[in-house]
Amino acid sequence: MPWKLLMPSCGSSFNTKRDITNHISLSGIDITVSEPAEYNLQHRYPAVFVNDGQIEYLESLAPSIFLFGLHARSRFDDYTPWAAESFRTDCPPFGGKGAEYHHLLFKTLLPELKTKYPLDDSRLAYGGYSLGGLAAVWSLFEYTDIPYIFSLCGSFWYPGFPEYCREHKVLHSNATVYLLNGKREGGKHGNRLENTPKYAAEVHQALRMQIAHTTVVFDPFGHHDKMFERFRAVQQWLTECWQL
Repeated sequence: MPWKLLMPSCGSSFNTKRDITNHISLSGIDITVSEPAEYNLQHRYPAVFVNDGQIEYLESLAPSIFLFGLHARSRFDDYTPWAAESFRTDCPPFGGKGAEYHHLLFKTLLPELKTKYPLDDSRLAYGGYSLGGLAAVWSLFEYTDIPYIFSLCGSFWYPGFPEYCREHKVLHSNATVYLLNGKREGGKHGNRLENTPKYAAEVHQALRMQIAHTTVVFDPFGHHDKMFERFRAVQQWLTECWQL
């Protein structure tokens, strides 16, 4: 990947446009990188890591932020904490390789990215939508590398996950967390997904009991509704947390 570090001359201001052209592969994970049009090594910048590569939903975030879209090898494997059968005949079973995925992400990929980009360790966020949100929340029980965690419509219906959150201690109790689920998620599925709001409420409560800085939101929509608005809420949350 061509490396770009633009050093402004004295008195010049940074361009507010964003460059979204880099695609790299590190440690077996494909990454889409959206970087500020100009930055320098004398500063440290916030960064957001998004499962499923959905950085397009965060493009209106402050232009001085790095966005890393993470593309899993298999989302049914990499975003799930343990193996489980699928609820649909047209979907594969869940592989439960989340521990392997997070080890690659936090112990190999993240250190490599820090050598390439001037990232601010105190302002890193990791999250995602649906299974991507489930993975982000599960990381709280495994790692402490990312201080800000968000989940949008996280798949908290996942078999055993509400119980796991109630019965296990989070490793990253100092994190700042944003959780959003919809009151109409899972309707008419005819299986465990119909109780998604109930399971989400259980996970929300379990995390709030252990993590003081937890924001919980239930909106009135279904799972696939209002995605831009939901990501916009994350943008607002990060803007306030990071005082952008």
